[in-house]
Amino acid sequence: MQADHPKPYIVSVWHFSAAIIQKSARNRVFRVCYVLFGLAVLFGTTLLWAVLGAHLQSHNADQLVDPYLFSNLATLRNASFSGSHTLLLKWPIFWFISAVGISSFSLLAATVGLVLVTVATLALVLYKIDRRPLIFGTVCLGLSLALLLVPAQPYATGLLPVNMAMLTTRNIEYAVYLVALGLFVRGRRIKSWRFWLGVLLLGVLIASDKLFLSLSLGGALLALIIYAALRAWNFVTFASHWLLGSILAAVLSAGILETISASHITHLVNSNVATPYHVVSSAHSILLGVVYGVLGLLTNAGANPVYDNLVLRQLPHTLVHRLWSFSGPAYVAAAVAGRCFGYRLLSVGGYRYRCLYVSAYIGPSNSRTERIGYS
Repeated sequence: MQADHPKPYIVSVWHFSAAIIQKSARNRVFRVCYVLFGLAVLFGTTLLWAVLGAHLQSHNADQLVDPYLFSNLATLRNASFSGSHTLLLKWPIFWFISAVGISSFSLLAATVGLVLVTVATLALVLYKIDRRPLIFGTVCLGLSLALLLVPAQPYATGLLPVNMAMLTTRNIEYAVYLVALGLFVRGRRIKSWRFWLGVLLLGVLIASDKLFLSLSLGGALLALIIYAALRAWNFVTFASHWLLGSILAAVLSAGILETISASHITHLVNSNVATPYHVVSSAHSILLGVVYGVLGLLTNAGANPVYDNLVLRQLPHTLVHRLWSFSGPAYVAAAVAGRCFGYRLLSVGGYRYRCLYVSAYIGPSNSRTERIGYS
């Protein structure tokens, strides 16, 4: 009889490590500690890049000017805000900074505080989607890596940051948008107070930044079309409520802005009159727009090693150089983690989220739904 060959050392180590991990995963203390570790890494890295980014933007005019506009009522009345990005949601914060004294510390504290609140909201949403300790802890680690790899500046001499570490860039707006969507999900009927609170929050958010009007209307229309095609009528009802809430919020935001202008609190300038952007007139420009549009999406997700590349033909060389640099393994790990999370989201994760939604929106239909969503 042929003797069995011994297993390679690396295979034995792998099997031993897998057995230790499986045994630890069944331990309640280990699961709790793993979640706490994931949260600690998430908020620790967030605090790191938020402080560094706030220091980097400490002399940015957009970071400094808005609190000074709230120094007194006369200054505010003579000020001008962009009609498409009024930052209305942050006016109380600007006033508070002006009241306590505008300094590098107050700007740093306000910026870091907004970033931490935003990341905490994202973590809460992830916890609501999947409460299993091992999954939630791993997702927190993946989110910390993605946020850490989002560059503070898109390129040298860039005017605005890419990450959330500036007072006047988008940060807390994402949290308010998620809360509004959550209220639409929880508001099972149009007469529900949750639905109207979601309309109010979304209306103020759109008045603050009209980008979220496009996001909300576009997302609601896309969801309505897809769910109607799949004949998922419960989701069609939700998408209809979302679309109606977006339309009502748009009307509310228009009323808020018109009231501000009519009461002469300050000046709102229509920024669409003059724009530095022009309509493309060649296939080359369209190709560049598509390529750098995709790269921009990857940059916002912390998955673009060549975020500062401005010449398309130099992109392969820059990519190889970055992957062999100190940050290369982090981008490779982010790509692997993103692929794993994306696959799970499109397969098992999507089914789990649907069960969670059905449980939250129309109530648990059976024990299997509850078991899948909260085990």
